[in-house]
Amino acid sequence: MIKHGSWIKPGPWRPFLLKATLLTATLAFSLDYVAKRYRLGIDWQVERCLPDTHAVLIDLRSDIPSRGGLIAFRGQGLEPLFIDGTHMVKILVGLPGDHVEVTSDRTTVNDVVVATGLHLAKRLGQPSEVFARSFIVPEGHYFGVGKSDNSFDSRYFGLIRQDQIIGKAWRLG
Repeated sequence: MIKHGSWIKPGPWRPFLLKATLLTATLAFSLDYVAKRYRLGIDWQVERCLPDTHAVLIDLRSDIPSRGGLIAFRGQGLEPLFIDGTHMVKILVGLPGDHVEVTSDRTTVNDVVVATGLHLAKRLGQPSEVFARSFIVPEGHYFGVGKSDNSFDSRYFGLIRQDQIIGKAWRLG
């Protein structure tokens, strides 16, 4: 029997609606949390700096990744190759206090080879000697490289500042 003025018949509908409302609210809050915390990055370039990586998941609230992890950041001063603000992902190889040496043949961090050659120098219209240098990574800065010989990375554009960092990234495939 339906009570006058009531649109819901007493019985099993009330517990169902309560559960459905709780489930919908939980899903909405979960989706909001995920949308505010994570970003999906897709690399559409033909020549990728991380050849085995086409997509990454970026955690916007994570700490700086450890050495060897992926770091996502906003590129600045990379024109004409990339517009300012372009999101980039590199392998974090140099932390504050590390000694970095870039030569025409190889790049080392604390005497460990992290990249070879300066293959993009010619494409950038510069002799490779222009990019050769030796320095200690200062506080609030990081050094990132790609796996490809043609990776446009810290060997060319310099250090990544703390305020450029978006978050830690993970390979999805």
